[in-house]
Amino acid sequence: MSEFPEMSMHKSTDAELDAYVARLARRRCGLIFLAALVVLAIFFAILSAAGLTTRVHWVGSHELDVHILVLDAGTRRPIPAAKVTIFDGPSHPLETPPDIFSKIDFGPNSKNANPQQGQTDDEGQVVLTHQFVAHGTSSAYSEVGSVLTSGVWAEVSADGYGTVIISVGGQDGRPRDIHTQGPVYLTVMLSP
Repeated sequence: MSEFPEMSMHKSTDAELDAYVARLARRRCGLIFLAALVVLAIFFAILSAAGLTTRVHWVGSHELDVHILVLDAGTRRPIPAAKVTIFDGPSHPLETPPDIFSKIDFGPNSKNANPQQGQTDDEGQVVLTHQFVAHGTSSAYSEVGSVLTSGVWAEVSADGYGTVIISVGGQDGRPRDIHTQGPVYLTVMLSP
């Protein structure tokens, strides 16, 4: 019996031997590839069991300063002693169910939560700190997320002027990454 079972009946040529060796080499490569996949699967199973590859989706809050500048709509001059209140509300007033929506319900004294109040200085500026809703994904290697500035409103009023309610997120057009610590800027124009 020959070492090569499939070629035992006749004398092997060099080409046949080369083909047989090539088949054996392909089988060996296939087995090595399969073994590498098994080792990688075991490795990732161990990492997962240890919690190192786990991704956690989260929702929370992120504190940012809101810089508000209040100006006279006609003269563009700062309005000192303007009363500013920041409060949480819907992303848009029309998102409130129609049966409960009214100007009276939409404001800092309604069911909306988390109000902060302040008064502008001589340059028409006030800085208030607000807890914005944030969401993202965390793993052992990275944390990504966004701070949602929509759904936060500012009510601004001053003696001799009307009252304005404006979206804080409406003027902040750039995406707000969770790692960005810069403030949110808001300019409000009041008319007498």
